[in-house]
Amino acid sequence: MMAKPKIAVVPLWDDEKESIWMVPGYMDGIRDAGGIRNLTIT
Repeated sequence: MMAKPKIAVVPLWDDEKESIWMVPGYMDGIRDAGGIRNLTIT
């Protein structure tokens, strides 16, 4: 059995709104492809 790939994702920073964001559906796409998602905020 093949292990699921682990994919770390770093969100983008919006200076104007002082917040992080991700492209809509990006994390769902990783899950749907069989990956294990990990959102990393530094």
